[in-house]
Parts: sequence; structure tokens; C-alpha cells
Amino acid sequence: MTHGLYVAYDEDHVILNEVKNLDDRDEITMRCFTCFGNYVGRPVAKRSYRPLFPHILDVRASQLALEFANRELAELELWGEFPSDKELAAGLVDVKNYYIETPEDVAERIRAALRYVAPDKLSITPDCGFSQTARWAARAKLVSMVEGARIVRRELAE
Repeated sequence: MTHGLYVAYDEDHVILNEVKNLDDRDEITMRCFTCFGNYVGRPVAKRSYRPLFPHILDVRASQLALEFANRELAELELWGEFPSDKELAAGLVDVKNYYIETPEDVAERIRAALRYVAPDKLSITPDCGFSQTARWAARAKLVSMVEGARIVRRELAE
């Protein structure tokens, strides 16, 4: 099973192109990750999701993974502007910065995401993978991510 998605757009149009070779089975969970670049691949355009909305919601995926931490949660409100039954995997830990978020930093970001996403539709993730991040920093950031999520779970349970 393979699935890929690439996005092309000019000033006026967004084109979502799916490449797929899938079994049409109910148990398949499709996720779509967008990336603004990493150490090797730098962004080549404005780092904005706005040109993708609402068209990205047409992607055959049940979850969209979007980076927010490295842009100070910019455009998180798009999730509220375009209601969807899709899940959001919100990147709330910045993998491109050596600042180690505190658990409270992460909890604050989760609370901000919950203004636009129902708790059962929200997953917390780093913005991207930690392949280019020093192991000591990656571990510390993951600990903060887990502890921040625990803080908010306790608040939601009250």
C-alpha cells in the first residue's frame, strides 16, 4: 500500500494531486502531513496554509498534520474557519529551535488549539520529525510535550 500527495499552486489556484495505490479497506487510516522545510530543504514560498484552504479538506485522509509551533501558532484559526470532520495533528513543539518548551508552554499551545478543535479530534505532535535535532533536545522536547498534554488532560477531566 502506498499513498502520496503533492501540492502545486500558483497565485490563483491550489491543486492537490493524489498519487495512490490503495486497497479500499475501512481499517486504513490516512494521514496527510504538510511540511515547511527542514535543515536540508528550505521553504521556497510564504509559509502559509491559507492558499490550501478549504481545498486541503478534500484530501482522502482522516487526519491532517500541520506545523504551528515554528510559526507561533499562526493560522491555527483556519481550523475554525473551515469546519471539518477531519482530525488535526497539530505541531505544537518546534523542532527547528533549540528553545526547550516547558510543559506549561505546550499546555498553553494545546489550550489554544482546543479553541478550534474538539479534544477527540486533536493529536499533539512535534512540527516535524526530530531527524535534524540533537538527541538531548529531542528528548527534552518530547518530555515537555507529554507533560503538557497531561496538564490539559487533567484540566479537561475536572
